[in-house]
Amino acid sequence: MKIAIANSSDADCSLFKRLISSIPEYKTTWTTNRGDEITSACANNTPDLLLLDVAFSGKSGACIQSIMNNSPCTILLTANAVDGNEARIFEAMRWGALDVAVSPKSLKDNDSCREFLRKVSIMSKLAHLKTPAKPVCQATGIPLVAIGASTGGPNALTSILGDFPEHFEGCIIIVQHIDSEFVPGLAAWLDNHTKLTVQIALNGDKPEKGKVLVARGPDDLIITKDHTLRYIKPQLDTPYHPSINTFFDSCVTNLDVPGISILLSGMGKDGVSGMLSMKEANWETITQDEATSVIYGMPKMAATSGAAKHVLPLDKIAPAILEHTQSQLN
Repeated sequence: MKIAIANSSDADCSLFKRLISSIPEYKTTWTTNRGDEITSACANNTPDLLLLDVAFSGKSGACIQSIMNNSPCTILLTANAVDGNEARIFEAMRWGALDVAVSPKSLKDNDSCREFLRKVSIMSKLAHLKTPAKPVCQATGIPLVAIGASTGGPNALTSILGDFPEHFEGCIIIVQHIDSEFVPGLAAWLDNHTKLTVQIALNGDKPEKGKVLVARGPDDLIITKDHTLRYIKPQLDTPYHPSINTFFDSCVTNLDVPGISILLSGMGKDGVSGMLSMKEANWETITQDEATSVIYGMPKMAATSGAAKHVLPLDKIAPAILEHTQSQLN
């Protein structure tokens, strides 16, 4: 796999190159420490994977937009720290970056180096795939919307939530595969892109009208029989936590009134078996279509397994949720 590095720090460039060289099938094709060279470098020698310093992503993701328009490739953001970079990270994801990795401080930091290479390995599995397209709870009587998402999810979520009116009558609970340290930034970023109120789901929370609650991880989120949200230690043998399946299954087990569940862009199959149980329990089930998915993995499994009653393009999902929610209330 051809990997390019664009980073403002020469030290980080050197460290990344050494980490990449430790994997035989990876090769560094070019590096730059200048933001104004990135677009032309990608055009002249398009990599399979670009490790892009979040500082180079540009205002409103301008650098990423340019890359995706001219020489699209898989993009993994790198950042020395999460604090202070949240808005820039998720804006970059909106325009095509797929994930973010925290830069190890040195080669002696074994845990950080392993985590960095884990992120690169995940991206290597995506590099051969297509690049991103341009951009009811019984106790309260509040219709529940359960959403699961993975790679490409932040962009899809902001598109969907941006279409909701201020006085939405339901509650949305999101399980997004993302490192727990990035969840506060994701919630804050989504809150800026919707008229609804977006918050991190906390132990003891209950669904509230007009609220969007985001699972924080690394534990799994469930909803209990008294319609309270609670975190539990991961029960399933899966690399993805919080687990979409665990949350979906808890909805079927503990809620007597069916709601609506959505599966968005992502690799793997987390959420599919849970969605199938929801369908069998008379929940409305929707998955994102291939044309608008960054990664057509989870949505494809939901569609082909019959778990999803409807396969919809991204711009049709919010209207479908609103229509179904209104029908529940009538």
